[in-house]
Amino acid sequence: MRLFIAIEVPDEIRAYAVSLAEPLKDSPGSINWVKKENMHLTLKFLGEVDDDSTGKITEALKEIKFEDFEANTAELGAFPSMDYIRVLWLGIEPHDKINALQQQLEQVLQPLAFKKDNKFHPHLTLARVKFLKEKQQFTDKIKQIQVEKKQFSVKKIKLIKSILTKQGPIYRTMFEFNLSI
Repeated sequence: MRLFIAIEVPDEIRAYAVSLAEPLKDSPGSINWVKKENMHLTLKFLGEVDDDSTGKITEALKEIKFEDFEANTAELGAFPSMDYIRVLWLGIEPHDKINALQQQLEQVLQPLAFKKDNKFHPHLTLARVKFLKEKQQFTDKIKQIQVEKKQFSVKKIKLIKSILTKQGPIYRTMFEFNLSI
């Protein structure tokens, strides 16, 4: 099964992310917009995992000791860059706390031999871009969008199963872990 670990953001944050993307949705090209219900902050993509490893993963996640915290929306950006957009995202802050949580995840999962993520950047994916017909117009529109800092609490992380379908991915929560020291 295909698994990842994520922070599930509240519905009002996901709705806000969708509203930010609205002025871009008429842009010509091949752009796959992420459905509101599928938006989350991925902390670690585990990939294909056999059923036997699920128990080991959940036991490892129970070792995480992290205080819950307040996060907020930040800027719009793109991977790998605004000059070559393949993923359009909404940043999430504070980077230091989210990065520290992600590093702790890496640490507890290290004995299970998952590949370390060296380029982690906290974000919600808004769209995956195959190609743009009017790239400059698209990037100009992005630059005009003003992002408000919408705050939300991070109190738990989730181990999520991703089921790929022709209609898009379906996510099922396998386990939830409360953050608390």
